[in-house]
This record gives sequence, C-alpha cells and structure tokens, in this order.
Amino acid sequence: MRRKAWIWALALVIVATLAACGADQDAAATNEGAEAASGQKAAADMTPDELGKAIGEVYVDSLTQVTDLMKDRPEPAELQPKVEALKASTIEKLVTLGRVKETMTSAERAGVDGATSIAMNKVPSAVFTAYAEGQSYYVSKDRDLANEIASFNIITQYASFDLLKKQAPDEAKRLGIE
Repeated sequence: MRRKAWIWALALVIVATLAACGADQDAAATNEGAEAASGQKAAADMTPDELGKAIGEVYVDSLTQVTDLMKDRPEPAELQPKVEALKASTIEKLVTLGRVKETMTSAERAGVDGATSIAMNKVPSAVFTAYAEGQSYYVSKDRDLANEIASFNIITQYASFDLLKKQAPDEAKRLGIE
C-alpha cells in the first residue's frame, strides 16, 4: 500500500512539473510569436547593431510614408495633418528606441550610431528623389509644411538624446529628455 502511495505522489510531482514547464514554454512561445508577428525583437533585448538597424528602418519607413503622402500633391491644408500625425508616430518610435540607447555604454552607443548610418543609406534613390521633389514643391505653397516635411530628413535625432538636446532643446524638454 505504501508503495502505491509513493508511486502516485511521484507521478503527481512529475505531472505538476511537466505542466509548469509546459506553461513556461507556452508563455515564451507566445512572446516569441508576438515579436515574430510584429517582425521586431523587443527593443530592450536588441544588440547595438540591431538597435541601429531598427532606428534606420524607422527613418527609411517614415521617409517613404511622407513621400507617399505627397505623391498626388494634395493641397497643404489636406496634407498638413497627415504629415503631423506621421511625424508624431515616428517620434514616438524613435524616442522609445532612444531610451534603450541611453542605457548602453558609450562604445555600444557608437555601434548604434554606425549601424543607424548604414541603415539610413538604404533609402532607395527613387524615394529620396521623390521626397526632395515633393518637399521642394511645397516650399512655394506653404513654407511651414515644407519645413515639416524637410524635418523628416533629420528625424533620427529623436533617438539620439544628446543630439536632440543640442539641436532642439525645447523638443527634448517637451519629451521629458533632460
């Protein structure tokens, strides 16, 4: 009788252990699946190279999107709110990545900057040409809008807090970067 009780207790411990391990694996698989589905690794887990590439990808994506917004040359009043919304969402992404960069050593930050530069150079020339032409088109129509469009070319400063504090101290302050 004692032997059966011991076997049942051991079986119960084994089943409980396997269930707990399975739950951990399911949770890990869910997290990995969510990251894979979004196509991104959690920023806090990125290497300097990965972080720099992510910053560069945000830049290329935002330049592509602002160019697409200008494609049919909508009236400034129609385009302005769309450009502002795109800029706000881009800034949010870059500040999030910049906060991770701030936790790194100076050597790691230099690695981020190098990888960012390389990734930024991946803007297709047709996109950059269309971007420049669109920005130029709006200079005579609405200088403020043209300046807002032009700001996308230097938008990665939002992921480089030292640079942002020097170049746009009011923006840094607005974002709580001091």
